[in-house]
Amino acid sequence: MNEWEQKPRRNSSCGTWVVGCLVVFVVLAGVGFFVLQPKLSKLMQGAKTGLQHVTALNALLSEKYQTPEVHVGFNYDNNGSTLKLEIVNSPLLRDLSAEQAAEEAKKVAQLARDTTKEKHYDHYQVVFEQRSNEAGGASQASQTFSFEAADLTATETLPTPPEPPTPPTP
Repeated sequence: MNEWEQKPRRNSSCGTWVVGCLVVFVVLAGVGFFVLQPKLSKLMQGAKTGLQHVTALNALLSEKYQTPEVHVGFNYDNNGSTLKLEIVNSPLLRDLSAEQAAEEAKKVAQLARDTTKEKHYDHYQVVFEQRSNEAGGASQASQTFSFEAADLTATETLPTPPEPPTPPTP
């Protein structure tokens, strides 16, 4: 055989194998999407509802305690879930005794529990903080209170946030 003659090509199955794998992958991805879609939809709906409740809680506490600085946080660990609420520079909380502050913190925790009733937390932590920037320097005082969900009694009934429309099911 001289150099000008072409060698016969062997039938390569590599290309066929790659195309076959891509077809199987696309089919499995499509089936997986239809199987997991309801679960993903439910998860997204739960996250949206939780965010609505937290936003409503933030606005409620901000209005009730006359401060724009209300922080809401979450913590999940081996001890369970904790909802942390921090109210900063509220004029209504400035001159409370320790007993009054503890009672007010319990009211905040109860209100939070009732507002976020669709999401159950095991623990509630309430922080009252006062910050000031005076000529002599900055000062900060805070009080932290922790409550177990089982120890909180019901508060007044709050208006529930509007439910988002449910997506049509196929």
